[in-house]
Amino acid sequence: MPQSLAAGLAKSWGVFTDQLEPAFLDRLQHALKASSVAADFDRLLATSDFFRDQFIRHRDWAVGELEAGRLFQRCNLDSEVWEAALKQLVLDNNSEDAVMSALRIFRNRQMLSIVACELSGRAALSDTFQALTQLADITIQFSVDWATAKLSQRFGLPVGEWSGEAQELVVLGMGKLGGSELNLSSDIDLIYAYPESGETQGGKRTLSNQEFFIRVGQLVIKLLDAKTVDGFVFRVDMRLRPFGSSGPLVVNYNALEVYYQQHGRDWERYAMIKARVITGSAENQKPLEELKRAFVYRRYTDYGALHALREMREMIAAETLRSNLQTNIKRGYGGIREIEFIVQCKQLIHGGRHPELQVRPLELAYQCLAELDFISIEDRQGLIDAYRFLRRLENILQGLCDTQTQELPGDPITQAQVALLMGYSDWAAMISSCEAVRQRVSEYFHSLVTLPDDQSSEIVASVGLPYADLCPEALAALGYRDASATWAAVETFMGGGRVQAAQSESRHRLEAFLPQLISVSAKTDNADLAVTRTLPFVSAVLRRSAYLVMMTEHPQALEQLVSLNVASPWIARKLAQRPELVEELLHEDRLYRAPNRSEMGALVQDQLLRVPEDDLEQQMHAMAGIKDAVVLRVAASELNGSLPVMVASDNLTFLAEVMVTQAIQVARAELVTRHGEPQGDEAGFAVMGYGKLGGIELGYGSDLDLVFVYDGGRGTTSGPKVIENTRFFTRLAQRVVHVLSTNVAQGRLYEVDLRLRPDGGSGLPCVTLGSYRKYQHESAWTWEHQALVRARPVAGSADLCHQLEVLRLEILRKVRPDHELRDAVVTMRMRMFEGAESRLEAGPDEFDIKRDPGGIVDIEFVVQFLVLQHAAAHPDLAQATDVVNLLNALADHDLLSAQDADTLRAAYLVYRAEVHRAVLEDVDLVGKRSKFMQQLVAVTQIRDGILPGLPALEIDVANG
Repeated sequence: MPQSLAAGLAKSWGVFTDQLEPAFLDRLQHALKASSVAADFDRLLATSDFFRDQFIRHRDWAVGELEAGRLFQRCNLDSEVWEAALKQLVLDNNSEDAVMSALRIFRNRQMLSIVACELSGRAALSDTFQALTQLADITIQFSVDWATAKLSQRFGLPVGEWSGEAQELVVLGMGKLGGSELNLSSDIDLIYAYPESGETQGGKRTLSNQEFFIRVGQLVIKLLDAKTVDGFVFRVDMRLRPFGSSGPLVVNYNALEVYYQQHGRDWERYAMIKARVITGSAENQKPLEELKRAFVYRRYTDYGALHALREMREMIAAETLRSNLQTNIKRGYGGIREIEFIVQCKQLIHGGRHPELQVRPLELAYQCLAELDFISIEDRQGLIDAYRFLRRLENILQGLCDTQTQELPGDPITQAQVALLMGYSDWAAMISSCEAVRQRVSEYFHSLVTLPDDQSSEIVASVGLPYADLCPEALAALGYRDASATWAAVETFMGGGRVQAAQSESRHRLEAFLPQLISVSAKTDNADLAVTRTLPFVSAVLRRSAYLVMMTEHPQALEQLVSLNVASPWIARKLAQRPELVEELLHEDRLYRAPNRSEMGALVQDQLLRVPEDDLEQQMHAMAGIKDAVVLRVAASELNGSLPVMVASDNLTFLAEVMVTQAIQVARAELVTRHGEPQGDEAGFAVMGYGKLGGIELGYGSDLDLVFVYDGGRGTTSGPKVIENTRFFTRLAQRVVHVLSTNVAQGRLYEVDLRLRPDGGSGLPCVTLGSYRKYQHESAWTWEHQALVRARPVAGSADLCHQLEVLRLEILRKVRPDHELRDAVVTMRMRMFEGAESRLEAGPDEFDIKRDPGGIVDIEFVVQFLVLQHAAAHPDLAQATDVVNLLNALADHDLLSAQDADTLRAAYLVYRAEVHRAVLEDVDLVGKRSKFMQQLVAVTQIRDGILPGLPALEIDVANG
C-alpha cells in the first residue's frame, strides 16, 4: 500500500467502525481472515468510495457473499440464478416504487461484486464484459415484462391488426451494450420496436399499439434511469432511434424498415454494426436481425461508404484537434474510439462479401480481419492488447466512484489509486505505459484507416520568402499597396505578449505559417486588409497551433480564410472568436453549399449523439458550434453570390427552428429525468415564432420573438419527483430560454424576446392554449393581430402546433371595420416613428433602412393592414407569413395592383439584401438616400394611398 493511500484506507475503516455494529465488524474481520482476499479488500477500501459505500449499504448480503467466497470471484454467471435473485427482491410487492427499489438494490449488489473482481484484477476483462451485459439484459427484460403487465391491466393486450397475435416490445441494444462490452458506468443505448400495428384488446380503454408501447417504453426508461435514494440502474439513451430525439419513441417493424431504406445514413449503418436484439421471442427477434443485416452490409465490397467513413475519420481527427482531449482515453488521440473505428470501418466495407466479419464483439472482429488478411497478426494483437489496457483503465477510472468518465486524473491521490489498481509502482510508470499504448494506437489509426483517394497530408512547402527574409520591401514586391503599414502590423503582432509567451513549437509553426499567409494574401484584391484581418485569428490559435499546421497542409483552406476575411469583417471576427470554424474551410464544396432543413437536423443529431444527454453545458457548447458553422456556410454562400437573400433567410430561419427544437429536447430531457413525463392525453408544449422567425426572414444577427404555449395543465408528472403539469411546462419554457440565450464560451445561440406573449413583459413565460385563445379573441390589441400575420408554430407537439395554426387563421380571418382597423394601424405606426428611441443616427444623406419612412417597416405595415382587412373575404390570404408571398397573394386577389406589389416586393428584397450586407460588413444599418431614393419615394406613395393620415412621415420624406 503506497504511503499516500494509507490515510484513505484508515478513513474507510473509520467509516466502517462508525457505521457498522461491533458484532458485524467482528464477523467481517473473521470472514476476511478466513479468505485470501484481505489485501484486495484493503486495496478497494483505499481506492473505491463506491465499493466502500455499497458494502456498507448492503452489508448483510456482501458479507454473506464474502463468506461464501463469491464476492471477489465471478464463479456463477448463470442468468437464471440472477433472475431468481431479482424476483426474490420484488416478491409480491407490485408497486412501482417497490420495483424501482428492487431493481436498484439488485444492480448495486451485482455491481459491488463486479467492481470487486475487476478492480482487484481477479476477473478477466471478458468476464467483466459478460457480467455487466448480463446485468443490463436481465434488468431490461424484467422492466419490459413488468411495464407491459402493469399497463395491460388498464389497457389490455396489444394485438396485431393483420396477424391477430399478441404483440410485444422488442428492445434493440446498441453500442457497447449491443457488443456485450459495457464498462462499469456505461449508458445503455436502446431502440424500441414492435412487430405490427393494431390496438389493445380486453382493457378498460383501447389504445393503438404504438400508444401502448410508447407508454411501456417510457415506464421502462423510468424504471431503469430515474434517480432515487437507491441510485439508478442504467442511464438510458434513446437518441439512436429513427429521427433521433425528435422521432417517436417506438415504431413498428414496417416503419423501421421504411426509415432505414429511405432515411438511413452511413453513420447509422456504422452504429448498427453492434446492434443486438435483447427482448422478444425468437420469432420476433429474427425479422429485426434480418433488417439490420440488410441495412448495414452490402453484398459486395462497399466502396460506396468510403466518403462517409472518410468524413467520420476526419471528424474524429478534428474533434481531437479542437478539443482538449489529451487526457481522455476514449476520445483523445490513440484512444478507445480509434481502436473501434479501425475495425468497424473495415467491417462496413468488407462485411457484405465476408459474412464472418458480421460479428459484434471487437476482439472477435479483429480476429476475423486477421484471418482474412485485412490486417496482420501483429497489428491485430497490438490493437487487442491496447484495447484491453485502455478498457481496464477505463473501468478503474469509473469504478472509483461509479462515475461516467474517461479522463485521466490530475490530483495525486487519485493518480496513486489508479496506478495501484493498474499494477504499477507509481503514476509515472503507469502514465508512461499509457502514453506508449496510445502512441501505438494513433500510429495504427493513421496507417490502417487508409481509404482510396485519400489526399496526401504532406506539408506543403512554404511559398515565397522564408520568414527571416520578410520585410516591407518583400511585401511591396508581392504587390502590397501599403507594405510598410502592413509589415508594421505584423511586427507589432510578433512583438506582442501572446506571441512572446508562446512555446517554442508554436513559435516555429507561426514562423512557418506567416510566409504562406503573406503569399496567399497577395493574390487577393486587398492584400493589406487580408493580412490585418487574419492576424486576430492567428493570435487566437497560437495556443492551439495545430490549426496553423492544418492551414499549411491545406493551402486551399488558407485561401478561403483570407478571401472570407477580406469580404467580411464580421466573418473575420467570428473566425477569430471560434477558430475551430476553419474546419469548414477544408471542404470548399460544402462551404459554399448551405445545408437544408433536414441536413441541419441530421447535423445536430449526429454531433449531439457524442455528448452525454445529461451534460447540459456540453449540449449548449455543441449547439453553439453547430449554429456558427451553419451560419458561416450561409454567409459564405451569400457572399459568393450562390445564395439569394431570400434563400439565405430561409436557411437561417430553418437553423433557428432546428435549434429551438433541440433546445426543447435538451431542456425536456433534464426535467423528465427529475420529474417524469407530464401525464394526460392533452399534455403538449409548442412554440410560436413571431417577427422574422415567423416570417421566415431571419438575418445574421436576428433575435427570436417567441411565445410558449402548453395544453393539458391539469395533470401531474409521472415522477420520481411529481409536480403539476403547469409547473413542468413553465419550467420547460424557462429552461428553453436558458439553453437558447445563456452565454457560453462560444457565445449565446440567440437573443430571445418574450414580449409578444399575452400581457407582454408582465405575462407568464408560458401560457395555456385556452388563455392564449381567450386573449387573442377578447383582449389583444390590433397591433398584436398585426404581429400574428407574421407568426407561426415553429416547434413542439404536432397536435398543439396544429391547434395554434387553426387559432391563428381564425383570428386573422375575423371581420374588422375598415375605419377602426386603419386608425389603429396608423396610430401604431405614428407611435413607432415618434417614439423610436432605437432609431439609428443618420447623416444628411442617410436613413434608417428599417424604421424610417419608406423603409422596411412601412412595407410590413401595408401588408399586415391589407391581410387583416381582407382575410375574412379571402381566407387564403392568412396562410403565408412572409412578406414576399403575402404580396403575391394580395396581387392575386387584386387587392393590390400587380405594379404596386412588384414595387413593394423589389424594394423589400433590396432593403433586406442591404441589411445582410451591413451585418457582414460590420456597419450600421443606414442607407444612402441618394442610392435608395427611387424605393423610398415609391414605397411612401403606395403606403400613403393605403394608410393615409401620416403627415409627419410625409413631411419627413418630402424633406428628405
